Amino acid sequence: MPKLTTGCCAYTAIYWFLEAAYMQANNRLLDYFNSIYRYATPTAPNIVEMTFASRRILLTREPEHVKTVLTSKFADFGKGDMFHDAWSPFLGDSIFTTDGDRWHKSRALIRPMFTRDRVRDLHIFDRWAGAMLREMPPAGETVDMCDLFYRMTLDVTTDFLLGQSVGALENPRSDFSRAFMEVQRMQMILTIL
Repeated sequence: MPKLTTGCCAYTAIYWFLEAAYMQANNRLLDYFNSIYRYATPTAPNIVEMTFASRRILLTREPEHVKTVLTSKFADFGKGDMFHDAWSPFLGDSIFTTDGDRWHKSRALIRPMFTRDRVRDLHIFDRWAGAMLREMPPAGETVDMCDLFYRMTLDVTTDFLLGQSVGALENPRSDFSRAFMEVQRMQMILTIL
């Protein structure tokens, strides 16, 4: 497995974390993670092992690895205490932050929202896709598609799960939309650090 080591001093590890935090703060975290794969080998181009102090970190973009983690071996790959401690102030003890029994209990609470009939109801998705398309500028003008998809996802999700959207597409500068995005950005930086 290809390794990216930080050398013999903590300074290098701090540099890597600060670079990741900087890239996150500038909406370039994907660029940062993609750049790490320059340390991969031709025989394993989609995985890099990083060692910071005594912590072993595996980064993978190998589709089979992702599939294994998310499906067949899901129970073997928890989020862990560090992730929970960083994200629980924002997301509580929810399906997004817990493992084991607590995760199963959180999952049971939202399971009714994802019944076959409910997921097949595409009316909500169609309505918000239409709203997003109406936000598109005339031909020849540029638009931040990432922002539009983010706001549409926020509206779809809150409408689907809560029965009412937060109006992120209608009012991109609403207090809720801005606060939610800022909390996510800061939470990601905390996770990296």
